[in-house]
Amino acid sequence: MKKIVENHIKESNKDSHFTSRMVVMAIFIAVFAFSFATLILNVEIKTLNYKEIGTANYEVCLRENTYFADECQPSGKQYIASLIRNIKTHFNYDFRIDEDINYEYSYNITAKVIATDGDSIDRVLYESEETLRSSEVISAKGDGFSIKESINVDYGKYNGLITSFRSEYGLTLKANVIVSLNVYLTGQADGFSNPLTSSQKVSLTIPLSERTINVSLDSDEVNNQGVLEEKIRDFNKNLIWIIIADVSAIIAISIFIISLIIFVSRQSRRSDYEKELSKIMKEYDRVKLIAEKERYSKEGVRKGMDGWICDPRNINGQWLVCFDQYGELPNIATIAVLEKDLELV
Repeated sequence: MKKIVENHIKESNKDSHFTSRMVVMAIFIAVFAFSFATLILNVEIKTLNYKEIGTANYEVCLRENTYFADECQPSGKQYIASLIRNIKTHFNYDFRIDEDINYEYSYNITAKVIATDGDSIDRVLYESEETLRSSEVISAKGDGFSIKESINVDYGKYNGLITSFRSEYGLTLKANVIVSLNVYLTGQADGFSNPLTSSQKVSLTIPLSERTINVSLDSDEVNNQGVLEEKIRDFNKNLIWIIIADVSAIIAISIFIISLIIFVSRQSRRSDYEKELSKIMKEYDRVKLIAEKERYSKEGVRKGMDGWICDPRNINGQWLVCFDQYGELPNIATIAVLEKDLELV
């Protein structure tokens, strides 16, 4: 019993060491968490700027007449519809980016005729579209490219179509032919996981009319600036944080395992101590007489009776025990009883 108590005292003295280990482990866990968070949050944003510009211009070529000396008139004027033979459209598209990339692009030129109710432009009565010119897919590497295309639009063809449609059905129409350069681009830059994609349209809207009235052309141009972004974690730059995080994690795990082993071992030893401690009697403990002896029976105390220790001292291996009764009945006896003849209740 003495050896067990001594072991318990030694284990109790180790409590401070156990607490210290927990504090050290908490510190290393905090260092690991900080290092890991720094590694995750330390992100560099790499950007690549690009710009797209698309313009459209035109010349109006007239039928033979006695009023205009030049066959083709420049843009920005008013034109008599009945004199228009065709319209020369000129499209320009330019793409530029900060550094060389691999890219593919294609384009086409379309003419789309739209006729709407004269009273409501939202009500489409007729619509058709055709491709006037198209390109193959072009692949290259560089910091940009340009497209320059010119095409004659047969104004008489589209105007005659709407004139026939209007006459056949007796409708009041508002009609246009929209000539568009459509550009489709995909690109891949080094160091960027996401591709660059773009779809742009440069267009001219040409009013259609059977009457001899002035017409004007409207253009829809492109002026687009974009940014390609990529989040980059430079592990070489963050190597020190990786090492600190790994070392902290290893130390914290090691301390945890050692502490767990010590804790389990201490619990085993402590349980032995507690078993022995439960056998130790002290003042106010309830005890039962487990021996039948004349020295007890002559005082009226028999085997199986119980009482309580009423003196803190153990003198010569004996406890002073008060054998009481329930309620207000007088005590049976208060006598000295050998410890070996008693059992804790």
